[in-house]
Amino acid sequence: MPEDFFSPLRESDVNWEDNAHIGILEDFQPIPLEERYNHTRLRESIRSSYDQLSSFHEQYKLRVTHYAGDYGDNDLDQVLPLNMIRMAVDIWSRDLTAKNPAVLITTEDLSLKQSADDLGTALTHLLSEIKFEQAVEDAVQSALFQMGIIKVGLTAPENNDMRGIWADGGRPYAESVLFSDFVFDMNAKRQEEWTFCGNRYTANLADLKENPIYSNTENLQSASKSENSVLDSNERLEDISRNQGGLGKEEYVDIIELWDIWLPRERLLVTMPANSETEKPIRVLDWQGPEGGPYFVLGFGKVPGQTVPAGMVAHIWDNHVVLNDLLVKINAQGLRQKNIGFSPPQSSHDGTTKAMIDAADGDVISTVGGLPPNELRMGGPDQVNMSLAIWIKGLISYAAGNLDVLAGLSQQADTATQEKLMAGASSEMMAKLQGTTETFVTDVIEALALHLWTDPFVKLPLSRQVGEFNIPYEWGPEDRESNFFEYNFKIHPHSMRSKSPAQKLAMLDETVQNFILPAAQAGMLQSQGHDFDIKAYLKIKATYGDMPELNDILISSTGPLLSGPNLNPERIPAPANTTRTNIRQNVPTGGTQQSQDAIMMQGFMSGGGSVNPDQAASLARPTVG
Repeated sequence: MPEDFFSPLRESDVNWEDNAHIGILEDFQPIPLEERYNHTRLRESIRSSYDQLSSFHEQYKLRVTHYAGDYGDNDLDQVLPLNMIRMAVDIWSRDLTAKNPAVLITTEDLSLKQSADDLGTALTHLLSEIKFEQAVEDAVQSALFQMGIIKVGLTAPENNDMRGIWADGGRPYAESVLFSDFVFDMNAKRQEEWTFCGNRYTANLADLKENPIYSNTENLQSASKSENSVLDSNERLEDISRNQGGLGKEEYVDIIELWDIWLPRERLLVTMPANSETEKPIRVLDWQGPEGGPYFVLGFGKVPGQTVPAGMVAHIWDNHVVLNDLLVKINAQGLRQKNIGFSPPQSSHDGTTKAMIDAADGDVISTVGGLPPNELRMGGPDQVNMSLAIWIKGLISYAAGNLDVLAGLSQQADTATQEKLMAGASSEMMAKLQGTTETFVTDVIEALALHLWTDPFVKLPLSRQVGEFNIPYEWGPEDRESNFFEYNFKIHPHSMRSKSPAQKLAMLDETVQNFILPAAQAGMLQSQGHDFDIKAYLKIKATYGDMPELNDILISSTGPLLSGPNLNPERIPAPANTTRTNIRQNVPTGGTQQSQDAIMMQGFMSGGGSVNPDQAASLARPTVG
């Protein structure tokens, strides 16, 4: 790292517990934040890295363009009869982001259990308030194409209008960042080695100039009046739906484009204008947030030695392009197909030819002289191309983790046991993606928890369940006076298909069924002064299973459950004998989608001669599933 990137001595670097500081205190002056980094060199490094990212930005935009298909001002140069990118991304996204996560915080210190419960309740309330599920969904979708980013911070009261309608001044926020608006140190081999990273965004110019936390704003101009950004790119993702008019054209209010740049070593967050009007930053903030900074990155398909992941779409991209090229060709062949009738010369004299021209499809015409006209079939879809298209479609599903099984489109096996095994295998292929997403979301939530815990002003209206009563209370600074890092919290966003709570539920059910209930029936619990608390059991299942309705299915036993003597459970005798009849019925179906594809390929390749009547009949039936 260049020498001018190193920070000079700061007040926090001084050891005040010994006398070593005496020699330097006489001349000590706090270093201004602007002088703790080289701004000119930083802009040059950002420009260089952004230029290196341009090829990835182009790739990212092209993939998203294919996902969008025929959309807006999309200049897509390829027709997509079967958009496998959209199908795969939507299926993957559904399995990775279900809904807004409910936060479960556990601690091994029993004295901190109530604080952990309160913080979990406060975080769940905050995530709902800031629409956190939308930020996660956008980041996961972007990561499937290339890279997903979420930016976390604490909204200054003065910036209330700059963070969007869902952000309140003085509250933590989490917002997704488009990959095409993100820049980072491309000279680093790992994310931990980044010397900077940041994102581009727009702000209201009038609000910016009136905001006291910004400086050097006198000469700033709106995006419509200034030159293009020195970090501009022709691959802006928003151009898909815009008319290429450029940023700031015909805006209702004047806007300006800014960059927030995080410097990990200096622990500074620098805000600078994106245009070339000035070389000065408009704000330099001494970062007091999470150690890793405000940006959290999600990537699938990491490439060794590279900081830009490949993305899941890369696995099916080539076959997606080839498949749609083939389908376009097959479609063109089908449109060119024609049936041409021809007849002997004498037919033109007796009216046969004219009758053929005038006849509609299915009409029958009569001929004179015993010379029937003939028909010539020309063109039509190539059978080999049809077989190849079906085969490539199967390859895409295979490379994507068996899309038909993941989406529940159709049964893929002949028996229930085989189908269960295939579904389990497909789930295992998604398990790594789910684990990566869960770790990413947990890191973001931990950052929000730190901001929430250390904010001296935030107060949230919460409620606490005490017995059968729901008691409201206000969670304020006095409830979180301890050091956040003294707590041994483990955060599980368990409503996002998190594995850990599911494993805990499985262990709980197994323990209850295989140990507690047999012990209770044998009288072992009662002999030791214990009993099985069904209400507590349901409460745990409701919490970990994200199903609070379970808390409502038990009522007090002080009165009769139902009236009438015959409804007393003790008076209802169990039947002496029970009879169970198992009926096995074979119902003809179309088989699996794969079997139908195989029959179609066999028929195409052989001209239909090798397909027997049973196989032909199965094609007319719906697939199993």
